[in-house]
Amino acid sequence: MPPGLHEPVISLDRLNFRVPDRAGLPPLREYAHVVLPEGGFLVAGYTEASRGCKHLCRHCPIVPVYGGLFRVVQRDVVLEDVRHQVEAGASTSPSVIPTSSTAPPTPWRSSKRSTVNSQF
Repeated sequence: MPPGLHEPVISLDRLNFRVPDRAGLPPLREYAHVVLPEGGFLVAGYTEASRGCKHLCRHCPIVPVYGGLFRVVQRDVVLEDVRHQVEAGASTSPSVIPTSSTAPPTPWRSSKRSTVNSQF
């Protein structure tokens, strides 16, 4: 590793994330939606399951913000966030996956889809 750079830190439990509070925001129906080919639409929600990225790519705008740190949001926080959005009218949630396709393996990798799909 070049001098001055540190090995990226991956933490699964160092931060205790809170369920996002969206009170006071416009209703979900006023945000993005998925247009169906046969007509109609699905209201989209968004859930953050991770933050940051372990990579230090020079072209990427995320590096200055997170500096190689990668954090995984706790499963119960993600599921509660999805639950709140479904109650608010979300039909689909485009991101219940760690934000980077190059993210390190996490407990979410093996069971995230089955957990979310079985509950919602």
